[in-house]
Amino acid sequence: MNDTGFHSPEDDVVFLDRLVGLPCPKCQGELVIASASGLKIAGCQQCHGLLLQKNVMAGLIRNRRATWPGEDANPRPVDPDELRESCYCVACEQEMETHIYGGPGNVIIDSCAQCGLAWLDVTELRRITEAPGNRDCTAGDLAGLDAHMLDRSEITWAAFVEAFVEAF
Repeated sequence: MNDTGFHSPEDDVVFLDRLVGLPCPKCQGELVIASASGLKIAGCQQCHGLLLQKNVMAGLIRNRRATWPGEDANPRPVDPDELRESCYCVACEQEMETHIYGGPGNVIIDSCAQCGLAWLDVTELRRITEAPGNRDCTAGDLAGLDAHMLDRSEITWAAFVEAFVEAF
């Protein structure tokens, strides 16, 4: 992996070569800083899952859905076996709640109400983005996310971890 990281085509995310210092909640691989539509998130180098603050996830999804240039994709049915899977929050080490995402895409996500974090398995962001439904987005929908914008020239591991911890 070079200084700019690698691109994950499954969810159109760039994984940077900068460790967060936390294990992946699914596979225990190493989380790294990642960029999704310019927003700072964490991603696993091994399973390509994504760890996001819930408010960042909401803004990212609204933005991605509003700007999706492709055709709507029919969502696959929910796999009930996925509801039996579990993972642990990397911040509080409690079991995350596994549930059906309340928006489009028939996606099952993991979230921690205590810490405000959400985990998306690989392809789940793409499935939400491409699902049929409302695609309206206004500037107000993205307000407040400026602090989460990724500036690769200035971001450091310590600043990223501090921003994640600050949300708790």
